[in-house]
Amino acid sequence: MTARELLDWLRGKPKITPEEQAQRAARQKAIERYSVDSRRHAQLVTQLVNVPPPVFQHYLDDPNYVWNPSVIPVPPKPRPI
Repeated sequence: MTARELLDWLRGKPKITPEEQAQRAARQKAIERYSVDSRRHAQLVTQLVNVPPPVFQHYLDDPNYVWNPSVIPVPPKPRPI
């Protein structure tokens, strides 16, 4: 450990490893994709379309995850007698 690394560690600024940097970048991309799909979900809900919300954990687990807003069927209203 160099003196500079020791000073950074003592100051609370640890050096970021390339693996950690890649994890942070992947998390940031997941956040961006989730926010886009979350906004789309909000638009659909305001148009009274019943769709399940996106789940953030899916975006973290799978970088290729695509949210598919399938419509939840609404049961028909009973006919008046």
